[in-house]
Amino acid sequence: MHRVVENQRKQPDEEPMPKFREAWRRFGQAVDRYNVAKEAEDFQAVGNHLRECLLALARDHADAALVGKNEPTPKLGDFKGWSALLASSISDGRLRDYLKELTTSTWDFVQVLVHDRNSHRYDAEIALDATSHLLGVFGMAVIAHERGDPPRCPNCGSYQLASDWRKEEDLYYTVCGACGWEELDEESNSRPRPTEEQVEAYLSREVDGPCTFPPPNPWEGSAPRRRRRAAARRAARRRRTGRGGAGSA
Repeated sequence: MHRVVENQRKQPDEEPMPKFREAWRRFGQAVDRYNVAKEAEDFQAVGNHLRECLLALARDHADAALVGKNEPTPKLGDFKGWSALLASSISDGRLRDYLKELTTSTWDFVQVLVHDRNSHRYDAEIALDATSHLLGVFGMAVIAHERGDPPRCPNCGSYQLASDWRKEEDLYYTVCGACGWEELDEESNSRPRPTEEQVEAYLSREVDGPCTFPPPNPWEGSAPRRRRRAAARRAARRRRTGRGGAGSA
């Protein structure tokens, strides 16, 4: 049995990506058409949906702030032109070259699928995989561009930094799970604390999704990062216990 291609399986960190919603929706339509396809013309129709998916990505960024205003403007249907502009705006060096090559190869393969009267299931599945990969890579590149480089420990250079609230002090510390370095988190400590009434109202509200406070650090938002953050806090506490509770500056 042929596997069913999963919709949005490459969306990073399960975060909403407003700039890509139309493209992912059209990708879902291509998946639906693929799952009922039987003949060559059906697989060509999958290619048509994927072409519209890629053009939606270009339309989403035609007026985006990510694209430089001083650049020459491609035609609205010029997917390669708009994607090259986007790639140049959010990346440089090897990543920019990779995004441009990925754009060209994916678009060309989808176009072949659309026009090939001998298209079959494997052609359509490869095109789906290629398009999903392109959307995922561009999505991750946009997120990395918007967030910038993640912070590193000034003592050892590790990325394993986490925010640790000390109940006994009612203060936040930034701690390193690799070397035990820590310092007061001035930004978090400067934020006003919610009152007990606000906390009670927040916890008693009706919600459709998971009940979680938004993390102050955008790099700590996903489940794997929360697990790393918790591990960093545990490591820092073990080190403080080993030093008799004294922290290093």
